[in-house]
Amino acid sequence: KDDGGGGGGGSSSGGGDSAKKEGIISVVASSAAQAAVTNTDNGGGAKCGEGTAHTELWGDVVEAADGKVRTAAECCGRCAATAGCNVWVHAEEGGQCWLKHTDDPTAPVTHAAGAGVPWTSGVLLKDYDPRPGEAAAAATTITGDSTATGAAAAGPGPFYINLVTPEGPIKIKLRPDWHVDSVRYVGRVAAERACGKSCHLYRTEPGFLLQGTLRSFTVAANKKTQPGPKIMERGEIGWAGGGAGPDFFIYLGERPATHFGHDHTVWGTVADAPSLALVERIVALPSHTPGGPGTMRFLKDAMYFDIEEAQGVMPI
Repeated sequence: KDDGGGGGGGSSSGGGDSAKKEGIISVVASSAAQAAVTNTDNGGGAKCGEGTAHTELWGDVVEAADGKVRTAAECCGRCAATAGCNVWVHAEEGGQCWLKHTDDPTAPVTHAAGAGVPWTSGVLLKDYDPRPGEAAAAATTITGDSTATGAAAAGPGPFYINLVTPEGPIKIKLRPDWHVDSVRYVGRVAAERACGKSCHLYRTEPGFLLQGTLRSFTVAANKKTQPGPKIMERGEIGWAGGGAGPDFFIYLGERPATHFGHDHTVWGTVADAPSLALVERIVALPSHTPGGPGTMRFLKDAMYFDIEEAQGVMPI
């Protein structure tokens, strides 16, 4: 049993559950995709254009089709009004409108194009990070060498954040000495209050983990991984599935996670006993196993949270 890495949505507009299946496909940038880019008024209101016919643009699904959207203009309007949406894909037949997100809407990517493609697509220049290449340290004062380890990577500190849940705050101590790039990402999301309506807890495995996502629509995701500096112990936090985030998990086992080895990028730890007790209370909330007995267990209702910088507290 491992952390699973579950919870991410798919990218293809497809029909039904195809949007949630993984696969290898051909994805290319095109002039048609560029033509689908729609300007904004720089005041937060996106202006909808006509989009590009016979084109399906790539993106992570924000909201699946419901078969009730008659026109491309209406689909674009839905995207403009939906947090995280900056790509829309519409088909007149069946009234399908898929709302998607891409990290860089200024350079949209085409999934399919041609006379036989029933989709019309467009892009709105909103809900993205216009400065993804800039060091998050500028916003968080977290410094360090991403190639260094131990104290050499730590810079000044310590650093603390709160996950502000409906059940109360979970205080987390960030560990740039474990992985500075991950800490820069999390720190910037906290400094800019950039969770919006995207960060949430969704998976609960009593005695094992609490899992969620720190996905932000306005801060470019961390792209780097690093083998954990140690075997994970109770209360420590890493990226799920051995990836670079934004899905994360809090390990809750009573014994060190020797079965994980050093497979996960670990970047923080629950900072105090009340926060750890709160995590355990969330794990005990109503949950279910949609895939049947022995499969991943999920909260019946995903728990959305905000994130903020916090004052230092004594670590456990």
